[in-house]
Amino acid sequence: MLNRMVATVAVTLLASSCTTKGPAPSSQLGQVAPEFSLSTLDGRQVALSQYRGKVVVLDFWASWCPPCQESLPHLASLAANAELARRGLVVLAVNEQERAETIRSFVDQKHLALTVLRDADGAVARSYAVPSLPTMVIIGRDRVVQAVLTEWTSDSAKELEQALTRALDAPPR
Repeated sequence: MLNRMVATVAVTLLASSCTTKGPAPSSQLGQVAPEFSLSTLDGRQVALSQYRGKVVVLDFWASWCPPCQESLPHLASLAANAELARRGLVVLAVNEQERAETIRSFVDQKHLALTVLRDADGAVARSYAVPSLPTMVIIGRDRVVQAVLTEWTSDSAKELEQALTRALDAPPR
């Protein structure tokens, strides 16, 4: 009985640990997305400025976050969609403060084909006012934040796809 109680408390704490304190993400809406440069798992540098004219999804996540584990396969399918790529969609999975070995093991185990970036010190997440994991920031072709989605629920895939459709269909400025 005590072991089951301890396990229940541990699972509850793990799930709630996906939340962090910080400004509301809505403060980013309509603002120019902060520039950043992060490393991929193979050491290549990726900067947001490389994707000018593209619609970018920044997915802030961690392997220990249960909702992130649910959302990442959906994001990987968006990233692999050739039609969306042709229309200008780029998906960047920004891992929050985990060791490269942990990230690599998780991505390999889940068979995720994504561009994974390491935010080793959390600076990029702070610049985007990320309040919880997962948080998805949709950046328009003009580098303005079009939408911010936090958490991952049964409605999240639909909400994400609607936000992406709006961003991809928006006329270039």
